[in-house]
Amino acid sequence: MIGKKGENTNCYMKYSQIIWDFNGTILNDVDIGIKSANELLKKRGIPPIKSIEEYHKAFDFPIKDYYRRIGFDFSKEPYEKIADEWFERYTFYSDEAPAVEGVFELIEYFKQSGRRQLILSASERDILEKQLTKLGLSDKFETILACDNIYAHGKTDIAREFFGNCGAYGSVMLGDTTHDAEVARAIGAEPFLVACGHQSYEKLSQTGCRIFESMAQVKAFFETLDRK
Repeated sequence: MIGKKGENTNCYMKYSQIIWDFNGTILNDVDIGIKSANELLKKRGIPPIKSIEEYHKAFDFPIKDYYRRIGFDFSKEPYEKIADEWFERYTFYSDEAPAVEGVFELIEYFKQSGRRQLILSASERDILEKQLTKLGLSDKFETILACDNIYAHGKTDIAREFFGNCGAYGSVMLGDTTHDAEVARAIGAEPFLVACGHQSYEKLSQTGCRIFESMAQVKAFFETLDRK
């Protein structure tokens, strides 16, 4: 098992299943997420998110708390109204979002090495499936676990329901947020975090997980394991 950087308990074969997060891990949708939020903020006379650093500082789960941190006032309008409006703008811009650099190569490497791959996402299922189709990835995953609504309350319950009492031991969960680390630990998976999405390297480092700066680094890590 690989834990914190430098730890090695020599159990590499446990990494036979990869649980992928989607937003910020497979799909590089940070820019369109900020653009969508800023349109809503401007409409309400609230200062916009000015930089990726400012966004990284504010973004977290649950999403409702992130909205509050960037200035939305739920005493004036409900969270669900804002979320609906944000989702409309995000969907409009969705085609602008590319895959995270190196993600196609990593997915193919996992496939060739015989690892099972699935997606666990807080996204609404229909939009997620459309995004996967656009990226040409709709047939690359054995299972897609997603929400039946757009409110992104989190994915721990989805994961627990799917994996049951046996958990996801022997799996790696690959994500880009501290929430991914929390979910992984809740189901017994090993969290691997990549600082190429919705949270910064510094924020991710607070989890104590192994952190990568790119998908190329993740691929190199697994290639090293597989040579042993």
